[in-house]
Amino acid sequence: MSQKLLYPAPGLIPVLLWVFSSLAGAQSPDLVISAIDPIATVSTQQPFNLRWTVQNQGNAAAQTAWYDYYYFSTDDQWDAGDTNLGYEYHSQALGAAATYVVIKSVTLNNLASGTYYLIVWTDQSGNVTESNNDNNRRAVAVTVHVPDLVVASIDPLPPVP
Repeated sequence: MSQKLLYPAPGLIPVLLWVFSSLAGAQSPDLVISAIDPIATVSTQQPFNLRWTVQNQGNAAAQTAWYDYYYFSTDDQWDAGDTNLGYEYHSQALGAAATYVVIKSVTLNNLASGTYYLIVWTDQSGNVTESNNDNNRRAVAVTVHVPDLVVASIDPLPPVP
C-alpha cells in the first residue's frame, strides 16, 4: 500500500500558521488606527487639528517604542511621493485593548482647491512585532479650500510733504 503525503496549498499556509498559533495561545499586540476625527474642509495657510486614536487590539502589550507618521496625499493609498507632515514618538507600553489619542496642528500650504487625503500610519517601521501589520494605516478625505482674496477698498496714501 502506497502512502500519499498531503501538502496544503501555498495560500493556506499563513492561515494554518495563524490557526496553530491561536490554538497555542500566542500572545502578540496588534496596533490599529481605530479613528481619525473627520475634517470636512480646511483652508490653506490656516492651521487645523489632526486627531487620531491608536488601539492595541491584540492580546498582549506593545512593549517596543514606535512612531506614528502622518502624511498628506492626493489619494487614499500611501506611496513614497506622499508628503510627510510629521510623526509622534511612543516609548510607553500600550496594553491589550488600550488606546491613546494624538492631536497635531497641521497647516497646508501652496495647494489648489480640491479633495486630498490625510494618512496616519502607526508603527510604520515595524518596530513592534504584531499579529497583523496590514491594518496599521488609515486615510481620511479632506476638502482643501484656497481663500479667494478680494480687495475691499483702497485708501490713498497721504501726499508726501
